[in-house]
Amino acid sequence: MSRTLYNLALAALMPVALPLMEWRARRQTRAGDAWAQRLGFIDQQPAGEGPIWVHAASVGEVQAALPLLRALDNAMPHRRIVVTTFTAAGARRLAEAAGDRVVRLMLPYDLPRPVNRFLDRLRPAALLVTETELWPNLFRAVRARGIPLMIGSARLSEKAHRRYRRIPGLVHEALSCVDMVAAQSDADAERFRDLGAPVERVETFGNVKFDLHASSSVAEQGAGLRRSLFGERPVWVAGSTRQGEEEKLLDALEQIRIQKPDILLVLAPRHPERAGHLKQLIKARGLSSVSRSDGASAEGADVFIVDTLGELMTFYATADVAFVGGSLVPVGGHNLLEPVVLGIPVLTGPYYDNARDVAEMLIAAGAVKQVNDSTALAERVLTLINDGSARAEQAAAGWAVIERNRGAVNRLVERLARLMGEELLGGGEF
Repeated sequence: MSRTLYNLALAALMPVALPLMEWRARRQTRAGDAWAQRLGFIDQQPAGEGPIWVHAASVGEVQAALPLLRALDNAMPHRRIVVTTFTAAGARRLAEAAGDRVVRLMLPYDLPRPVNRFLDRLRPAALLVTETELWPNLFRAVRARGIPLMIGSARLSEKAHRRYRRIPGLVHEALSCVDMVAAQSDADAERFRDLGAPVERVETFGNVKFDLHASSSVAEQGAGLRRSLFGERPVWVAGSTRQGEEEKLLDALEQIRIQKPDILLVLAPRHPERAGHLKQLIKARGLSSVSRSDGASAEGADVFIVDTLGELMTFYATADVAFVGGSLVPVGGHNLLEPVVLGIPVLTGPYYDNARDVAEMLIAAGAVKQVNDSTALAERVLTLINDGSARAEQAAAGWAVIERNRGAVNRLVERLARLMGEELLGGGEF
């Protein structure tokens, strides 16, 4: 596909895409979408040194980028940090986690006019795009203005690699505009090179998710929630679950309840707006549920549904055992390191292609246990619930993996500063 054809296709989709993103924003956050920002209409940024612009597409990328944002703020405190997201849910999570320390905007629609309008008003000193996203018009406009461009903690799954190979010309052009691809793993680096990224601009930096620090306040909040909402019951948290997966989790719950009738399943769907559907699934099995938004404790309930955004880490901190979703159905899995960093024994299904290298590393170390179906899941949950030493051993293995792999954030900040010709000054806390 040529860039001209790409632009024509995007322009044709705009009348559909903007209302769709408005609907999605209202579904996710009950607030309208910032569609003017998507068209490049943002406030003129203050004069002076340009900001560092970081793009983190959605909730998962925002969560993973938090250590990076802290490090940037510490290393270059004289620079403002502007963070764009693609989804309204990502923007909401950013507001909860970062508050006023960053300027929050929506990513402009990837057409020349919105992109150039956005850049005219923002005037960034550098752009750091996290993980996977390639935006041909944005990358071209940034390159034309001489703005350093880095893809940080760059990840490219086999599935995404196959998809991008269908449009080689467009992808090659976009990657030729990038000053540095800081890949999560050697496999990611090789896939970016295969797509046309200049060999000398691709290096393996590691995964910033290993630099995630669980603050003591998260553990304290989790302990407080457990006391107030769950009492003395054993707690199993299933986070970021997806459609078609919850049925398997409920199958496992029914098996576990034969031996542990007081166990509580805390169910945190990836998309909280699905809570109503989950309540119907649970009720159809003769089980009872209560939602976080109800403001009630889980007393008398079999399932507690987390139908709010931004609280998953806190609810992981309430758990005896955690299961990370998107892995019992072929979605590709979600972030295994969030519960691992909290010292929680973690389970995953067989589908973890979104971060295969991390998953395989954790599984090999015994930090994460793989289960292939609801029966195996029930057996493993029961084993861990009943054996405190097994829980502690698995948690310790997770910490060992994290400690061995920290440092990607510092490497990214140092390289970005070098691209900018900037000195690292140190500074305040994020």
